[in-house]
Amino acid sequence: MASATSKETEIKLTNVARASLEEESHRTHVTYETYRSLLETRSPEVVANIIICLIHRANYLLDQQLRQLEQAFVKEGGLRERMLRARLKERGKTVPGQSR
Repeated sequence: MASATSKETEIKLTNVARASLEEESHRTHVTYETYRSLLETRSPEVVANIIICLIHRANYLLDQQLRQLEQAFVKEGGLRERMLRARLKERGKTVPGQSR
């Protein structure tokens, strides 16, 4: 069954998630208490490096997800294309450019 969310939308939302990781330090609802134990037991340089490493790791994983979404889009097409194929199949027709 085709996904209800289009591949194009998934790719856009994943890119938004990736960009938001890079802006994480600008969040206002996180307080010092959230990270107190981590911050007070390590030097500022170590804490900064930990955060940078986590952001890089998360970006790497999101990049992997984006590659998979892009491959699926190329292979399967977008939601509209899949809906058209399903509609034409239901009518007993073939999609232009495809064999029966």
